[in-house]
Amino acid sequence: MARVTVSATPPSEIKPALTAQDSQGLFSGGMAGFALALLFLTSLLNWYDRSLFAILLEPIKHDLSLSDGQIGLLSGLAFNLLSILAVVPIARIGDRGSHAWVLSISLAVWSALTILCGTAGGFLSLFLFRMGVGLGEAGGTPATHALISGRFNPDFRTRALSIVGVGSSLGILLGTVLGGITADALNWRWAFWLAGAPGLALAVMLLFVFRQPRPASQAPGERAVGVKAAVGALLARPAYRLVLIGMAVAFIGYYAAQMWLPTFLIRTFGITVAKAGVLHAGFYVLPSIIGTIAGGILADWWGRRDRRAAVWVLLLGFGASAPFLLCVYTAATLPLALVGEVGAGFLGGLVIGPLYGLVQSLAGRKMRATAASLLIVVGGLVGGTLGPMIVGFVSDWLQPSQGANAIRIALSATALTNVVAAFVFYLASRTVVVDLDRAAAE
Repeated sequence: MARVTVSATPPSEIKPALTAQDSQGLFSGGMAGFALALLFLTSLLNWYDRSLFAILLEPIKHDLSLSDGQIGLLSGLAFNLLSILAVVPIARIGDRGSHAWVLSISLAVWSALTILCGTAGGFLSLFLFRMGVGLGEAGGTPATHALISGRFNPDFRTRALSIVGVGSSLGILLGTVLGGITADALNWRWAFWLAGAPGLALAVMLLFVFRQPRPASQAPGERAVGVKAAVGALLARPAYRLVLIGMAVAFIGYYAAQMWLPTFLIRTFGITVAKAGVLHAGFYVLPSIIGTIAGGILADWWGRRDRRAAVWVLLLGFGASAPFLLCVYTAATLPLALVGEVGAGFLGGLVIGPLYGLVQSLAGRKMRATAASLLIVVGGLVGGTLGPMIVGFVSDWLQPSQGANAIRIALSATALTNVVAAFVFYLASRTVVVDLDRAAAE
């Protein structure tokens, strides 16, 4: 039960018991768990909708008569085009206004456009709908991270981000499994229709829980930081700048795997869409969920002994995942490919909590959403756009001479980006302590 206190606050500004929080505006008790559960579901739906396209590539390609190059454009450029342009301005709206409203509207937009994807009649219409999904999802992750950073206890922040990361992984798992089953049982259009509907209801619920009387990152009377000044201040921190570069490079291989691995299993080993979804979910996505939980715990434990811990986890996760990805892409048998997926999935999940926790810590109090959105911009522009496109166009180019091996070669090339990224994270470890101190002092 919320404690009753005497206050001069006008009745119109008194928060209901459902949004119980302490004097700093942080959620407390059971309300913290309920609020985190809503953010968990939002993250789940975000990645459920994204993962659908990966498992539905083959039926969409055949139904709409598309090439691998066009599939690569739909996977990367279409989704990221508006998302990249809008993510920072949307994040600044949240930093200056209400992250809760930004998240609610974003969720409603991407859910509605996901439903419309199921009505596409060709490449152009699907391209436009995918752009709309990307626009909606541009506001999702930054607002979610800012709400966690501003409304939850700092000691719980990395674990909360990891829990939300588990929601992302669970969304991929469910989208992969249920999307594949729906495509085989009905068709790929029904998979989109069923995916979009729950988000419209959840968007309304968010507004009733995250009641925010002022921007979480701005104290009363404090002047907000402009977009240009915020970006400039963030990029002036060497550790943040190197983390951006490292993630941009690593995301080439990450998004290539995320979008093309189910299709790789279908083409290489001749299995159905539903079977590919179940196997990919069990041997890649489920280990990723375990890795995400382990990453948050590991970063919290290691961080009490070494403030560079988050960077070390990034280096370990991406550097060690490259051999496992190559094992998948070069496997002669399905069981061997699945063994590689287990290692790659676990290590890929390991970095999620530490990455986002580090970015929030390096941002300081006034630039949280901007820091997260800038990571999305750079990661999406380089990795999210180039990764799927490189695989698609290289596969088309090699198809006449390499046949079924074309997709193997294209995917193998992207796995090597993880090694380069690991070296960049090593460079970041050399300045991260100084930059963390600078951010904390603001």
